[in-house]
Amino acid sequence: MEMAKHEEKVGIDYLDLNIGPSRKAGQEIMDWIVKLVQGVVNKPMSLDTTNPRVWYWALMDYGSALKNAIPNPNRRSAHYTKQSKFVGSDRQIRGMILRSLVTNPQQDEKELVRSISVSEERAHRVIDRLAKEGFISRNGTTLMIGDS
Repeated sequence: MEMAKHEEKVGIDYLDLNIGPSRKAGQEIMDWIVKLVQGVVNKPMSLDTTNPRVWYWALMDYGSALKNAIPNPNRRSAHYTKQSKFVGSDRQIRGMILRSLVTNPQQDEKELVRSISVSEERAHRVIDRLAKEGFISRNGTTLMIGDS
């Protein structure tokens, strides 16, 4: 911890935390070192290990700590908008259509529209958009995923 305090004192921008090639107890070691260092210095950290799982776990822990320490910067953007509700949205209908086509790769459009329980007009509008975007394709009245 003295080294971390010293590096902060001399003006470093980031701390590089390295636990090396730890295979056993790597997550516990990385958790421990991140929490220990966060307790004494207030600098961003670079997490270094040869074990990808340990690095991922440490990144998730660090992200969680940042979320609690810093307000979401995206909300300050002039372009930030809160995402609309999912239930009943076109996004939900798109998901139902794609899920149905993944389960049954070729389906009659009328049968598919009937199976998702939304208005025909809305379902066809969403299907047209999916086809225009290349997610699904039509062969007569049959719908398929992609350019099948």
